[in-house]
Amino acid sequence: MTAEPTSFERDLDRITPRLIGVVGHRNFIATEVFLRTFCENIGGGNIIAIIGPSNCGKSLLLLRLAKHLREVVFKAAKPESTPIIGAFVLPSNDTRVTPKYVIQMLLGDARHPLYDPVKLEQSRHRGSAGSKTEGDHLKLLRNLFSISRIEFVLLDDAQSIARTKNEEFGATLLEALKVLSGPGQNLVLTGGYELLGPLLAHRAHLAARVTIVHLAPYEGEADYGAWQSIIKAIEKANPHGIGESGALRACSRELYIQCHGCIGVLDKRLQQVIAFAAACNESINTKMIRAVKPVQAEWSTIARDIELGKAALAQVSDVITPGAPHIDSNREGGRAAKRAEGTKSSTSPTRKKRLAGSRPFQRKPARVPGG
Repeated sequence: MTAEPTSFERDLDRITPRLIGVVGHRNFIATEVFLRTFCENIGGGNIIAIIGPSNCGKSLLLLRLAKHLREVVFKAAKPESTPIIGAFVLPSNDTRVTPKYVIQMLLGDARHPLYDPVKLEQSRHRGSAGSKTEGDHLKLLRNLFSISRIEFVLLDDAQSIARTKNEEFGATLLEALKVLSGPGQNLVLTGGYELLGPLLAHRAHLAARVTIVHLAPYEGEADYGAWQSIIKAIEKANPHGIGESGALRACSRELYIQCHGCIGVLDKRLQQVIAFAAACNESINTKMIRAVKPVQAEWSTIARDIELGKAALAQVSDVITPGAPHIDSNREGGRAAKRAEGTKSSTSPTRKKRLAGSRPFQRKPARVPGG
């Protein structure tokens, strides 16, 4: 009998691609196959970090991994066991969370009587868990690991844990969660590129356990063929009539540049196109697609994140990037580092005195690339 999904898994089930055919693309499929095979064959003590830019499908990948573990790997698990628990790392007002809060969320997902809201309501318990330290919470969770036979702990958007002004302090916070990958347990994280430094650069005992899996965006001419295949798949599925006029294929190159090769960004963009065409009472054509462009600030922010991420990945020799074509890592890493340096410097330009008679504004300001 398959173990019953936890509340975290049920929440993950709500993550669905809005356009048919978006999930089945090369990088996603290859990364999913790697994670399934790897997780089926490991023991305990591993930390698997799924890294990538925003809107590349990391949370969806975590959902599919959780389903595979529950329905295939732990198919014969007893109903009273909870082989998989997890939590969304929801940041507070200062945009990060503490390890103590993460552990409390995991206790609730593992159905601990003092932290599970359903059990509290059923028992009509109106008390509280009391004032407990982080060590107390860890002790409760460690007890549940053996009682409920927990083998995988999943954390989505884990970069919020390490989001501090001091990267080394961020590494200390992540190391506090190393207990989640103890004997018999494995920790799977998803997050942005900012996780790389805290995970690998400061604590040897933490870095030795980590496997970095990069869910890469598509980029360059080597990946453009794969991007065209995605566009054709969406046209064939034809959600909301978006593939009837051939407009997607006509705008494929523009979308590739404007979406940074990220499938989630493409999904958002096409949703906007569908809504805009409906508002204009027109069919979806090249005019409608080109009328909806990302604002410059949004495009630049995502571009900067990807460039800085590539520079950080260039410092890590054993990153696993399933599906991506082979690239000379030293050559590409050097280029990415130089671009990232340029990006850093461009974010805080020195103010120059304007010459007399010069114009403070461009007559034809720069637009989003690909437009």
